[in-house]
Amino acid sequence: MEKENKGFTLLEVIIAAVLLTMGVAGGITGYKISDRQIERANVENELINANGTIQEKVAAMDFSNLQSGEKDVVLSDIGAGELEKLGISAKYIVKNVPAVADDSEDLLYREIEVIVTAKHSGKQLKVASNSIKVNPKALTQVVQAAPATGGSGSGNNNPPAAGGGGGNNNN
Repeated sequence: MEKENKGFTLLEVIIAAVLLTMGVAGGITGYKISDRQIERANVENELINANGTIQEKVAAMDFSNLQSGEKDVVLSDIGAGELEKLGISAKYIVKNVPAVADDSEDLLYREIEVIVTAKHSGKQLKVASNSIKVNPKALTQVVQAAPATGGSGSGNNNPPAAGGGGGNNNN
């Protein structure tokens, strides 16, 4: 007479328990990692939004009010006070660019760099952007001083080719 096995052996139960434990532990670890990545992405989105808001505020400023140098931004002044609670700080740097090379008083434009930073999970996150604010007065002077370019009306602005003739060398 043969004995019929109607259950699992102890070895099969132990292997099943180990596999189940590994699967659950892997799932929990994956969840924690994805949660941290989502949280970091949310902080980066806040940095990008704050950077855009500051860029818009600086762009709206009158050219004469933008002075060269580094300025800290008080986030509550731009309606983003809740970002200070997240440890986000911001500044902008203005660099003057003269209209001519001799460092005259007339500035053609100012380069503006906005930097927004935050510390998240022990790491420093930073979003930076650059823009240009043109001096309307200097731009008008540059446009008025530029020589007028004329053409023959033929649409052929190429110089004459060697040996004379027109400048269109499309053989």
